[in-house]
Amino acid sequence: MIIVVAMIVIIVMIILIITKIIILVVVVVVIIIIIIIIIIIMLLIVIVIVILILIVKAIIIIIIIIIVIVVVIIVVILMNNNNVNANNNNNNDNNNNNNNSLL
Repeated sequence: MIIVVAMIVIIVMIILIITKIIILVVVVVVIIIIIIIIIIIMLLIVIVIVILILIVKAIIIIIIIIIVIVVVIIVVILMNNNNVNANNNNNNDNNNNNNNSLL
């Protein structure tokens, strides 16, 4: 009778030890999977941040190029206006000189 009880106790202990080992393995696997998922999410966040930084840099470069083009166009227009004004002033001076010589 004692031997049967001892065998039942040993079988129960073995079953408990096996279940504890299975639970530990499952917990370790779940923790490893969670860590891998967190690493993947962090990598995705870093990739998205890098892409956003590149997009912002590209937008800034495009804005700077547009500003430079606008400034060049404005300077060319002002230079043309100055040339026209200078020509008008020369014509006015010539006309004044002609008028003065006639007087």
